[in-house]
Amino acid sequence: MLLNTISSFKKDDIITLKNILGEEIMCKFVEEDDTHYTITDPWALGMSQQGMSLMPPVVSGDMSRTVKFRKDHCMWAVPADEKFVPGFIEHISGIAVIPKGSKIIT
Repeated sequence: MLLNTISSFKKDDIITLKNILGEEIMCKFVEEDDTHYTITDPWALGMSQQGMSLMPPVVSGDMSRTVKFRKDHCMWAVPADEKFVPGFIEHISGIAVIPKGSKIIT
């Protein structure tokens, strides 16, 4: 039994939710209450011919709005692995994230 059901996530944190079907959803955290996570930009992780890729979790739905994700359908809610975050940010914004330690050559 979980005693504390509220996480330490902050608004706009990139998190990964693993649902009871085993699907992993990367998303931006908005807020939560005792029963739901409110998220934006949800994308399912899946395998493609090029390796790991982001796919829409709902093909026919409008996922551009905030979405509520029931906590009782969630096995894990964790901060996203840092090696996946730049690709996620580029995918949702179109802006490439420059790796730390990179130098600008003029």
